[in-house]
Amino acid sequence: MKRIVTLFIALPILLLFGCDGGHAPDYDLTAPLPPVGITSTSLDHAVELRWIENQENDISGYNVYVSTSFRGRYELIGSARIASYVDRGAANGNTYYYAVTAYDFSGNESELSR
Repeated sequence: MKRIVTLFIALPILLLFGCDGGHAPDYDLTAPLPPVGITSTSLDHAVELRWIENQENDISGYNVYVSTSFRGRYELIGSARIASYVDRGAANGNTYYYAVTAYDFSGNESELSR
């Protein structure tokens, strides 16, 4: 009977804290830095974007946003695992403003790039 009582006391503690010495898990709440060095190349009905790959160890990918005005509302148009993206929805003769964010494995997303 004593072993059963001990099991009922120890089991919830192990489930709560695991076997790492009683420490609660660390959560990553820090967003990555925004990507820098963004360049664009106009193509026929497309725009190719490239940027410098973030050097943080936990980068999972990048989100690409577009707007028709510099201070306008930026809308998510796609994601990439590498530091480039082609916007195939661009129309010839129009001006577009792009921004890129980086996100990490914990789901933290950076601010929009400049």
